[in-house]
Amino acid sequence: MTKNSLKIVIDSNICTGCRVCELICAFVHTGSFSVENSRIHVEKDEFNGKDIPFLCLQCNEKYCISSCPTNALTVSDETGAVLVDENLCIGCGVCMKVCPYNGIKIHKRNKKALICDLCDGEPECVKRCPVGALSIQRI
Repeated sequence: MTKNSLKIVIDSNICTGCRVCELICAFVHTGSFSVENSRIHVEKDEFNGKDIPFLCLQCNEKYCISSCPTNALTVSDETGAVLVDENLCIGCGVCMKVCPYNGIKIHKRNKKALICDLCDGEPECVKRCPVGALSIQRI
């Protein structure tokens, strides 16, 4: 872990399920508002009546990196975020399967891993969340 490691903290108790985070993430990374391009996804917990955002939590173990058969995943020296080298990613989904936090998905069309890159230390989802359900923390 770098001295500048960051992570996004989620308060699912105040998330309203508006999905602004998904839209802004997709737009920042691809210039479109297609949520299939988002590195954060919101799921409805019907049992508890909550909307819960899921994204890479920048965990200590980083099972995704150790399990990647092509070494397509690395850690940013600047932010500590897991980064995807799309030239090496084969879309096998192993990283998604080993993630204990449901924070990785495989893009439906290009079959590459979608993992939060923390927007180079300035996560737009955090800035744009209208209720403050997302915050940034140094770890």
